[in-house]
Amino acid sequence: MYMNACELKKRISKLPLDVVMNHIIPFTYSTFPRRLLNDIKSYYKDFEILENIYHIEFNDTILLHDLLRFCNHNIAPVYGLHEKYENILRRNYYLSGKSNTFIMEYIFFHFHASLLVNKVRKIRFLWGLFTPKERTRFINHLLFYLEN
Repeated sequence: MYMNACELKKRISKLPLDVVMNHIIPFTYSTFPRRLLNDIKSYYKDFEILENIYHIEFNDTILLHDLLRFCNHNIAPVYGLHEKYENILRRNYYLSGKSNTFIMEYIFFHFHASLLVNKVRKIRFLWGLFTPKERTRFINHLLFYLEN
């Protein structure tokens, strides 16, 4: 839910002064780690490049398939999860402590069994789990494929 500055000001004015002074204001002055800021920039800039390429050349279904293939090292998930794919998925807080079996079932039911449902959400989920280097590697791999 997004709100404009006036709405935000009204809501903050309803909070106790102690909460605003001791919890909200100090948070606004704290800086985020450079690594996190670079990751956020990478997510948006690289995703914009990705959208431009796939909306011109392909579509969301192909993008999702390509992301899943990239994660699983070009191995069909029915033959198992590649260690790289599992490590990417474990970056998600919910999946971080789960067993290999749970992750396999999660991927099968949430991605492969219902591949055409919520495609954009799944794409953004995977894209968000990638590191900036992985995003760059995916785009470079894609551009190499398009050139040849």
